[in-house]
Amino acid sequence: QQDRQRLQQQIRHRRPASRRDPGKLILYAHVFGRNRLDPSRQTAAPRFALLRWRVFPHTCSHSALQTPILCYNRVVDERSFVESRRQLWEQLGASLDRVQIGGAKSLNHDELRLLGSRYRALVSDLSFARTHGGSEGLITYLNELAGRAHGIVYASKPARLRGIKTFVLGEFPAIFRRTINYTLAAATIFFIGWAASATNPEICDAVFPRKIAAPPGAAKHANPLDYVDPAALSSFIMTNNITVGILAFAGGVTAGVYTIYQLGQNGLVIGAMATKAAPVLGRERFWSLIVPHGIIELLAIFMCGGAGLMIGASIIAPGNLRRVDSIRVAAAAALRLFAGAVLFFVMAGIIEGFVTPSGLPARFKIVFGGLTAVGAAIYLGLAGRRPERLSTRSSGTSCPGQACAEL
Repeated sequence: QQDRQRLQQQIRHRRPASRRDPGKLILYAHVFGRNRLDPSRQTAAPRFALLRWRVFPHTCSHSALQTPILCYNRVVDERSFVESRRQLWEQLGASLDRVQIGGAKSLNHDELRLLGSRYRALVSDLSFARTHGGSEGLITYLNELAGRAHGIVYASKPARLRGIKTFVLGEFPAIFRRTINYTLAAATIFFIGWAASATNPEICDAVFPRKIAAPPGAAKHANPLDYVDPAALSSFIMTNNITVGILAFAGGVTAGVYTIYQLGQNGLVIGAMATKAAPVLGRERFWSLIVPHGIIELLAIFMCGGAGLMIGASIIAPGNLRRVDSIRVAAAAALRLFAGAVLFFVMAGIIEGFVTPSGLPARFKIVFGGLTAVGAAIYLGLAGRRPERLSTRSSGTSCPGQACAEL
């Protein structure tokens, strides 16, 4: 047993037989204290690098141990290595050709998984060939194939476009749902102001914007409030709501006090306009000027107000965090919520520019506004939710069917 262990240790020392022939490896070993093996006994060895070898002294017969010959279980030369892995490399190359011609969509889900598995196997083969003296041609071929595969497996779209898509389709709706209580609080403050203005004539007259009350040529009328300029009304509401949204968000630094003031004040103004202008223009015409873009616009205001209240709450009640850390965490979410609100303002502006002033019937405009509300609810409620993916095997260690047998 000691002799066998000694043989195994000595066989692990190997070196090139000649500088002129570096591809040929001769293994030297001591057997029972005798001289080193005669290199002439290895003249029949293949003239290319030995890539893998494993020694099992216990497999050698007793007579073999009595002679100075090398006992080993298997030596895998370069030719055998290439033949055993050629099919996998060719399959990977074919998949890469398909992707370069037709894009990633040309491969189905299983083929995409196989592409990743074969790429990892190729990298392992390349490392093995480099470590164990593979020929220059083999290493060059594997290196070029690995470079092609890396460019496809790890290809990515421009970071800016990918970031915008991720934000719009996933991050923003998720933040809205997670912070919806603040948005609901902002909406509550707004509608309290609306109700106060609608039920109190004195407040209604005091906050009603005079700039939309008397159109040109009607300034000398006894009661200018009996006149409303539809174009001025729509423009005023749009400008006012954007201003209120920005101020409500910025008001978060006042611990939310100024945010509450802006939301309540805007509720008073919008409620006064609805109370005064609707009877003058006719309710159907009035709401056809407001509803198409107004629902999305009000939702954007509530988001801005919710973002401001979120920052204010972090100042007043930091919880277990330091106040600075609490503000930092809240501000990160509030900024994303505000960015989403800006997108809603942009959509409202587009609708106001093309749908609201169009010659479409008033009822159609009101129905369109209702559809925007349904669309916003579906988007904010469902976008970004990831269905659970069922998998019976770990994605990092498994591969389907034939691929496992190949790898």
